[in-house]
Amino acid sequence: MLYGGGFAVASDRLTRDAATSTDTAFRSAHLAALARVHPVVTRALWMSLASGGALFALHVERYVTSGIFWAKMGLLVALVVTGLAMRVAERDVREAGADGSRDAVDRIWQRLRGTAIASTTLWSLVAVAGVLLESSAAR
Repeated sequence: MLYGGGFAVASDRLTRDAATSTDTAFRSAHLAALARVHPVVTRALWMSLASGGALFALHVERYVTSGIFWAKMGLLVALVVTGLAMRVAERDVREAGADGSRDAVDRIWQRLRGTAIASTTLWSLVAVAGVLLESSAAR
């Protein structure tokens, strides 16, 4: 979770920078970097969901009624959906860059920026939920 989230948040920051940049070389290089980051983040997300499932299976009585647990699992699912939206926006910006107008490309970059903001927010909330889950389990 820490590893994947760290990569994601750092990448999200650069995505926000690229979205506000007019430097096409910077944008292109960032899109290439995103393609290398996605597999790392995706594996981390699936491992987090799997470990949450294992934790649930080991302590059903504790987590079946835990709102914090279910909120964290929901946030992880929201991260998967956000990641898919990001991949679609990346594909769209690559396709539009080849033959689209500057305005169309900029609109897609703004959509990509929005997914990066959502991603950073969700990763932060997942971290907070994890701390709250552990502190509630310790009682």
